[in-house]
Amino acid sequence: MVKTLHLFARNEMCNKCVYTEARREKGDSSYVLGGSRILEFSRGSHMTSSNTLWKFPGLAWIAVFFFAFLYVPIFVLVGLSFNANDIANIWTHFTTDWYRVALENPNILRALKNSLIVATSATVVSTIVATTAALGMAGRSFKGQNLFNGLVGLPLLVPEIVTAVATLLFFLGIGLELSLYTVILAHIVFCIPFAYLPIHARLEGMDPKLL
Repeated sequence: MVKTLHLFARNEMCNKCVYTEARREKGDSSYVLGGSRILEFSRGSHMTSSNTLWKFPGLAWIAVFFFAFLYVPIFVLVGLSFNANDIANIWTHFTTDWYRVALENPNILRALKNSLIVATSATVVSTIVATTAALGMAGRSFKGQNLFNGLVGLPLLVPEIVTAVATLLFFLGIGLELSLYTVILAHIVFCIPFAYLPIHARLEGMDPKLL
């Protein structure tokens, strides 16, 4: 009995060695060894099965309609911005006067400057905070971790207008004076989940020795 078990163990070790060599030599193919049989599942068949979704009738036309619904109005607005007529849907001739008027408007230039300041500040700070938090959470487990992840992802589920109104009421409640800095702070808090979740997911798939 002991000898039989010993031979069985040696056979399994040999099968694992052959399996490793087969994967190393083939590279793009994966193998399943069952005793003396080797069943090959080619990469091409896997790709074919993953593309079966595109065989759904009418899916291509639905995708075309979806992207057209999103982007055609944008191209129409860009085209109408070169219309010299005050009435947008009546074309007269091509002009760039409206862009000159916009660039000479101090209110528009000030709004553009503030938007760039808010966008840059929110992007940089939220990315730093999210990366730091993701590094601290990677490969660790503690009590209440699911609750923490749920709270971090909560702003993704709440409509933006609700978040904006709640943030405004919070600032007014604590007596904070509304300014460009409060706008930056609100955008940083709003952007952190969007940066944290993909960074955290990426770090979870990395070797812990690299972190």
